[in-house]
Amino acid sequence: MRFAKVVGALALTMVAAACSSAPQPQGGPDRSSSVSPSPSASPGIEWRAILSTSAARPALGDSEFDSVGRIPATVDGRRFIVGAVTPEGQLLGTFSWKPGEKSGLYLIDPTTKALTSIPWPSKMGAPVGQIIDEVATRRWIVWLVSRSTDPDQTPWKLYSYDRRRHVSRLLGSAPRTKEGFPSSPGYSWPSVDGSGRVYLDEVRDVGTTPTPFVASVPADGSAPLRVVTRGIAPHASGEYLAYARSTGKVLTVWRKDLGTGRSQLLYDGRGTNCNSGDGLVSARGRTAILVQCVDPREDEVLVYEGAKPDLLIRGHDLNYLEMTSAYLSVAPAVTRQAGFYRQVVYRFGDRDLFTLGGTENLGDTPGSGPLLEWGAWNPKTKTTTTHLIRLR
Repeated sequence: MRFAKVVGALALTMVAAACSSAPQPQGGPDRSSSVSPSPSASPGIEWRAILSTSAARPALGDSEFDSVGRIPATVDGRRFIVGAVTPEGQLLGTFSWKPGEKSGLYLIDPTTKALTSIPWPSKMGAPVGQIIDEVATRRWIVWLVSRSTDPDQTPWKLYSYDRRRHVSRLLGSAPRTKEGFPSSPGYSWPSVDGSGRVYLDEVRDVGTTPTPFVASVPADGSAPLRVVTRGIAPHASGEYLAYARSTGKVLTVWRKDLGTGRSQLLYDGRGTNCNSGDGLVSARGRTAILVQCVDPREDEVLVYEGAKPDLLIRGHDLNYLEMTSAYLSVAPAVTRQAGFYRQVVYRFGDRDLFTLGGTENLGDTPGSGPLLEWGAWNPKTKTTTTHLIRLR
């Protein structure tokens, strides 16, 4: 989620601003407004557990985790940007990019530092453009390429790599829209469901209005890219697809059963002074929603086990939501120190809530224990050393 990490809580609200006729202030709800405190983001819902980020136990020490390997800031003298962690624990990313350059996608082994290049389709070669996001499963690597640093206004191309057959494909391109219309809802990233279908959001012309849709395509390229439903921020996990709809002022979140085609409303933002910032994620049957409110003291993370309300986490000015099958993390702004957030992490297995300094991204390694990407801030040198760690 390269763009999403850069702008944090801007993600979905910029989508609403770009793709709706109703204007929405960028950067989440307008927290400077002088209004009475908003009601809870989740009124009338009975949660199995309600927690507060302020109750998290202190940061973990070195004795509570093992370092799998250091994540390099540079490779061969060039800045390397990690975009994802594969299920096997390899780092998927690309080198820093300048307009007009071609991009490359690489895997790095954090232990041996071995670098493996992901091939482009043989008849096409590497296009001019920046890799704006990538995702990896055991079978597939999927990535988006754009010619511009502006994720709203530039056309994109979607590629896949079959890790079993060692074949790369061009899966689709942004649809043509009227001049001045965005080609994507901004800060979009692909996800892959259990059957190998890729989901992402795109913008199409509907009369005089640019309208965002959830689109899907098989990762093997056996069918063309097609529209699934109207919506933004799709996130597939197993047999379910979570997605949002926004008018720019009101956000709703839905969960679609990919087997039956039925959609169920999980969150309805009507009647609140809340919207979503950077947050709609799914993993192993769970869906987590980050809700930001006009009053930042009322920000919440809502976690559903299937379609059933499970966990509510409250905090002050929450950002950077991530989730794997084993962990959920979110960053309260009050923990921001020296330009770095101290993530609050929730472990589903033993329901432990703790802080882990500098965690920005979560990776998951099924079968060998969950992995976390951890940045350790050194106040003396004012530098960050990033490691891939496994909690004990």
